[in-house]
Amino acid sequence: MILNVRVQQINEVIRQELNQIILREVEFDLGTMTTIIGVDTDPELKITKVFLRVFPENKEKESLKILNKRAPLLQALLNKKIHLRHVPHIKFFIDIKGKREDEKEERIEELFEEIEKNN
Repeated sequence: MILNVRVQQINEVIRQELNQIILREVEFDLGTMTTIIGVDTDPELKITKVFLRVFPENKEKESLKILNKRAPLLQALLNKKIHLRHVPHIKFFIDIKGKREDEKEERIEELFEEIEKNN
């Protein structure tokens, strides 16, 4: 339980610090917004998965490519900011789970609108 709380705290610190680093150090195409949705660090603190949401969606691959290219610099800057014996290795992923949830919510709203129209 205590380990779980510690990992959650580390996730939050990594999310905050990495967000700031990306804002300062990474340039995306004009009109592209990339946001860290979540961070998931394994209990051994070896790997941190960083989940991203990119708008517009057609820029996801491009943004992921930019971040992966800059990953060594981002990792080095994160290492300077976070005081752990071993800062987990960061890996970037597109937040597919969140997109699916958004699609479900949109579909539910559409169904409610359809029901209201039929009543």
